[in-house]
Parts: sequence; C-alpha cells; structure tokens
Amino acid sequence: MVYNHHITKPWRFGNACFSPPHDPKTLFVCLQAIITLRKASILEIIGKWDETESLLRSNLQQILKLKKQSVIAESKYSLANVLWLRGSYDESFTLLRAANRIYESLNDTQGLQKTVNKMGYVHFFQANYEKALQCFQQQLHIAESTCDEHAIGKALDDLGGIYLDHGDHAKALKYHQRFLGIAEKHNNKPSLAIALSSLGHAHFSTGNVAEALKCYQRLLAVATELGDKFRISMALVSLGVAYLNGEEYKKADRYLIQTIQICEEMGNRQGILYAQNFRGIAALKTGKFEEAASRFSKALSMAKELNSLRGLTMVKGNMGELKQSLGKYTQARQLFTSALSLSRKLQLKVLICHNLYRKAELSFLRGRFKESEKLTDKSLAKAGELKRMDLVFRCSVLRLKLKAQIDSKSAVDQFKNMLQTFTTDKEQATIHHELFKNTDKKRHKDRAFSLYRELYQKTANVHYKEKIQELKNGTE
Repeated sequence: MVYNHHITKPWRFGNACFSPPHDPKTLFVCLQAIITLRKASILEIIGKWDETESLLRSNLQQILKLKKQSVIAESKYSLANVLWLRGSYDESFTLLRAANRIYESLNDTQGLQKTVNKMGYVHFFQANYEKALQCFQQQLHIAESTCDEHAIGKALDDLGGIYLDHGDHAKALKYHQRFLGIAEKHNNKPSLAIALSSLGHAHFSTGNVAEALKCYQRLLAVATELGDKFRISMALVSLGVAYLNGEEYKKADRYLIQTIQICEEMGNRQGILYAQNFRGIAALKTGKFEEAASRFSKALSMAKELNSLRGLTMVKGNMGELKQSLGKYTQARQLFTSALSLSRKLQLKVLICHNLYRKAELSFLRGRFKESEKLTDKSLAKAGELKRMDLVFRCSVLRLKLKAQIDSKSAVDQFKNMLQTFTTDKEQATIHHELFKNTDKKRHKDRAFSLYRELYQKTANVHYKEKIQELKNGTE
C-alpha cells in the first residue's frame, strides 16, 4: 500500500528553470536545486534519512527565494515525504497541503495526485481512516480523469489497504492483485515492490500465510535489487511476522532484529516500534517473560512518542497477554479493555475480534462464565464474518469449555465433531486435551500428549510445554 514517490521523478521539473525569469543567477540556483532533489531522492532510498532531511530543508530555503512555483511545490513535497517516513506527521501534512495548493494553481494533475496520496497516508498513520479514504478516493478520481492505467491501479491499491483494515478482504485482494498485474505489465520495479507488500498483507490477513510468504520473499528480492532500504525493512518485518505466526520463533526473531538494525540506520521509528512489538511476542511465546516485558515497554514508549494509536492498540493487547501469563489478571483486564476501546475507535475489525476473545478467555479464567459467554459470542460472530478460522477455532473451543460447565456430554459430542473440521496438529492437540478433561479417557490424553510434545520440539512454545506438564501430572 505505501506509496513510493520516486515513481514520480523530481527532475521532471527541470524545464521550469528555463522559464522566465531566467537570468544566469536564477537559472544556476534553480538547476542546483533540481540536482539537490535528485541527490536527496537517492539518499532517501539508501536509508540516509538524517542527511536527506537536512539537505531538503536547506534546499527549500534556497528555492523559496525564486519564483519557480513548480520547483517550490516539488521541494515541499520531497521534504514532506521524508518527514512522513520519520513520523513527523503534522509538519509533513502542512508541507503537503502547501504543495497541493501550488499544484492545483498550476493544474498539475500528477502533482495533485501524489500530494493527495501522501496526505492520505498521513491521515492513515494518524488513524483518521475516514479522511484517508477520502484522499484515496480523490486520488482515484484524478487518475481516472487522466486515463492513466498505472495511476488508477495505484489508487485502487491504496483503497485496498483501507478495505483490508475494515475487514473487506475480497475487495482488498482484488484491488491489490490488479495493481500487481499492472506493475508486472509495465515492469515497474518500485510499483512491483508496493504491490507485493500490499498483496502479502492481504493474504496474511485471510490466513493464507504460504502465499503471504511468497509475496514477502519476492518483495525482499525486488527491494534489494532497487537498493531501497525502506522497502527492505518492510520485507524483513513482514517475513518476521509471517514466521512468528507459523511459530518459527528463532527465524522470526532474526528477521525482526535485521529490521530494527536497518530502521535505526534510517531513523525509522515506526518500523522500530512494530519490530520491537513482534519481538516481544516471540519472547512471550517462548516463555522469556522478562525479555517480553522489556520489548513491549520499548514499543509502548515509542508508540506514545509517535502518538501511534494503532501501535498502542497492538502493544497494549500483547502486554495484556503477558500479564495474564504471569497471573496478574487485574492488570491484564485493564490492558485488554484499553486495547479493545482503541481498536473500536480505529474500526480495526480483526483487532476488535481478537481483543474480545482475549477478554472472554480472561473472564473464563477468573470464573466469570456469563461475562465470558457474552464476549465469546461477540468474538465468534466477528471471526465468522471476517472468515478468520484461527479465531473461529479459539472462540469455538472457549464456547464449548463454557458449555461443559453445565452440560459435559453435549460439549464432548461437539468437541468430537470438531475433530473432523479442524485438522492441524495444534487444533487436534487442543481438542483431544479438552476431550480428556471431560471424559478422562486415556486415548485422548495420549493423543494430546504426543501432539503437544511434537509441537514443543518444533517450536519451543511455552504453552505446549505447560500442556505437556499438565498431562504428565494428570492435573489442570
């Protein structure tokens, strides 16, 4: 989804230097400014963001002395772009709005399109999704007015990112696949990188991790070929998250460490925030609770510093899981409640569903079964709507655990039916474990033990270790 302003080359404004007034001094300053914009675009790609920002600020001061409005607009836009990358959203938006007004006065559709696009991204990262949607729709309207196939595809790709967040996975996939086809048709490598990233996220959100990994691996290859550090960091963090989801924690951590290293070189605080959060999850899942707490704390501080509501939502939910693992249920509940409130505010349907489940599970552990039942039903309904089968499974198991409190026989029958539907080792282990708890039959205990042991040997997930110990002891 994230736009690459290098698709629109800054040096398309070189001819503006030869328009009146064109005395030698003015011409020299103007051409020097164009060269500086070229240099800055290269520095940005290779991740030297401190130098890029300094160069562009100095360049803008020189350009403002001239009356070359198109070059002034491009200078403002270029500085706004690197400020956006660094999380300085307010200053970035001010510069984008100024550049947009100049492009409008010049009737420059290409300039209008890219400034509207970047304004949409500023809104998106500040969690103002309605305004982001309006910007991307305006971007599409401008692209359609020029009959530019590539520009139309890019606008649809950006809209797809909004639809993905709001749970319309089918539309998001359609738009991202269309843009990928256009990028491949024109052999546009920067656009190809964007499309692969977008499509990978869409596949990942629908649970198709294998296809997501293919997109991310291809993205890494393209970004490396381009020498684009920002895209490389996006590929690395995406691969890290995909492997994290597949419980390959060591591999995930390696990619996330690389992400942090590159983001620190660039000064990309948003990237560091996400990588620290995911490294925290890896530590949590492998029972390294102190490391998890440290990583989540760093991510939380950065989310607050950047005023990243999306970041706060994710980190608080994960910190809640850590507190729950430590038996600190009151703190866990407070964090889950805050995460749920933020996810509702941002209309992030997957996170709403996840946080409802978290609260439901915690209520169950605290013996608040009626409260847990209500939350479980809400989460299950949303999981079904989103076609998130991982969450459907977890909610279904929790619902039957609640049912078993009053009707064990019926719960057992339904657990047996689930064995036919949910067939992964992880799912089968969970179901057999629940069947053993409700029937005390050795075959279910043995099957659960065998599966959990295999899973633990593959993943080192502390949850499986705990289940193995439970089954060894024959206690809960």
